[in-house]
Amino acid sequence: MEELNQVKTISSSSSFQRRIENVYTLFTKVIKPRSRVIIAYSGGKDSTALLILFYNWLRHYTPKDIEIILLHNDTLGEIPPMELWARKCMKQAEHLFEELGHTAKTVITSPQLTDTFYWRVIIRGYPAPSYNFRWCVKLLKRDPTRKTLQNSTSSTEGKTILLTGLRESESIDRIKAIRQRYGGCSSGAGKCLAYFLSAEPFDRVEKIAPLRNWEDIDVWSFLSLDSPFEITDLLDLYSCEGARYGCWHCTLVKVQWGLHSLNDDKYLYLDAARLIYRKVSDIPLLRKHKKTGYSKFGALNAAGRAIMFHLFEIVEKISGVRLYGLDEAKTLSGISLRELFYQSSIEQAEEIINSEDYKIDPKRYVHFSEIKAPNEKNVSIIKNALKRIEKTTRTEKSRQLIIKKGFDAVGEIIQYLYSEF
Repeated sequence: MEELNQVKTISSSSSFQRRIENVYTLFTKVIKPRSRVIIAYSGGKDSTALLILFYNWLRHYTPKDIEIILLHNDTLGEIPPMELWARKCMKQAEHLFEELGHTAKTVITSPQLTDTFYWRVIIRGYPAPSYNFRWCVKLLKRDPTRKTLQNSTSSTEGKTILLTGLRESESIDRIKAIRQRYGGCSSGAGKCLAYFLSAEPFDRVEKIAPLRNWEDIDVWSFLSLDSPFEITDLLDLYSCEGARYGCWHCTLVKVQWGLHSLNDDKYLYLDAARLIYRKVSDIPLLRKHKKTGYSKFGALNAAGRAIMFHLFEIVEKISGVRLYGLDEAKTLSGISLRELFYQSSIEQAEEIINSEDYKIDPKRYVHFSEIKAPNEKNVSIIKNALKRIEKTTRTEKSRQLIIKKGFDAVGEIIQYLYSEF
């Protein structure tokens, strides 16, 4: 109740109203007739606030000849409730824009099969992303989106503008990244137009972050205002303070708060799997060795990949959650990753894998038979590693938070994995 009253107080303050008006002023300055406006929409609270702000501006300022594209990056590693909400909201937005006399097109990007999280971990043995090796950002987000942006600028005569919901207040790392890409303003945060414009040129795309200086309370205050958008599903996703969404398997955070904010505890098994993946990557006996690079440890070896291969299957079995991406990502012949990994024979899978990923580095390559059915030596390594993971995760905050809910998801998964081998 206190938080709700705070939101109401903020939403009626003159400073908050000025922030909204500043966004509208920014739109008016940069969006001209015959512009193509691309709204980067993830489905999260920030991009939803940005989408509604843009809709309100269109409704009140009635600019002409604006082409609207709702750009959604489907990493194939999201949780189903968020992905379903994002697509539902974009359909809603298309209808509302149409009522204003504008047409909006939804464009959904996703990584190619061999760049998906599941392929990179099982087939190429990629260890958990770290701040030194953030392979997931490039393959799952940046590359698919960049390709779409390149195509969007080649077919328009007017200016292309990319609106993004980036905000500095999300984290210290986000502050550094945004300031590097967007620069600053000598007059102070939000005091000049350049503060919101990206300093990174990208063909003919002008990247703008209208919410850069907004705080969490500003976003929630704005979303609490009357709007034709129905956002009940979004509010359900953010029942936990500090919840943020993205790939469920992200190992760059200690706790995947979005999974803990959902009303259904079954998704906490995904947070447990994410923690196990990070610990698997930390064990030298589960990694290949190399002589170059920032680390002497390379890809996951056969034992490490075998753990991850069976981990995904077991998490689905215990939780009842179908991991998003295993059914959606398909080979050129239309076979899903689920069918390839878990339903095909080893011989069939090996043939398809070699055909799809013929450029794989031989030093990284591991026969699929060694992943699906490890030999006696690797089984011994796996069991010792699982014992170690069980011990080293006992003090991890995410595991402790799950235990407070009345069950030990990490312990259950490890027990199942141990019996599997």
